[in-house]
Amino acid sequence: MTNPTYDLGVFCWARNAERGDPEAVYRDACEERTHPAICEVDFSPFERLLGESFGNIHDGERHHVLLNDLPGETDPPVAFVEVPWHHVEEVLPLLGTLAARLELSVWDPQAGRLVSPSRPKSFAFEMEGGKPVYDPAPGEVLDALGLLNAAAGPSFALLTAGDGRFVQVSGTVDGVVVERGAPAVDGLLVEAARRPDGPEGTRTVELAGGDSLERPAAEVFSLSGARAILAAFHRGEPFPPGLVWRPLPPRD
Repeated sequence: MTNPTYDLGVFCWARNAERGDPEAVYRDACEERTHPAICEVDFSPFERLLGESFGNIHDGERHHVLLNDLPGETDPPVAFVEVPWHHVEEVLPLLGTLAARLELSVWDPQAGRLVSPSRPKSFAFEMEGGKPVYDPAPGEVLDALGLLNAAAGPSFALLTAGDGRFVQVSGTVDGVVVERGAPAVDGLLVEAARRPDGPEGTRTVELAGGDSLERPAAEVFSLSGARAILAAFHRGEPFPPGLVWRPLPPRD
């Protein structure tokens, strides 16, 4: 007797296309059509992560996750995954997290929803007004900074580690301030990044809703400078050389 399985579809949204209906993506793939909102993707890293996490993913008799044949050159770029019903609760959150690391999405046709990642194991990333993205891929974090927009929002991005440390970037594509923080006895200990050889004077950094920050010009960074700081924090590496950090008043 064959055990019933829980079916899933894994795919990648096209970067320059408006995101469509994930249910339509899955339905089109089942009918051997490619939805215009998704793109070609190499699924081999996803296959490797699944194997590392779940063991034998190609054994149809004994498995937590069964990865069907990966799409060929003429197939829709959607990978089909099967999970035994008695393993769904434990497998789905981890499966969603693994996919998110590679900027892939997982559609669950049984529940009619995208599979959410598990609770953060390392980092949570959040844009103003958006929902947290757990264990984000590096490219996802860095690309998001280009969306900072004081006129329409969002005007800040926040990357938080599992131990509560964080780096926040606030402003617009014309200039941002970068702050790091960590939990402290009397609240959050927050420091602003500063370039000792930066320009003198002050600059106004625009925020959403008509708000603004007045900061020393040496504390206003370009997007590329902010990305370098955020990437180092994300990778657990030292911050770029030449930075100093100015303490700010503790936050509650």
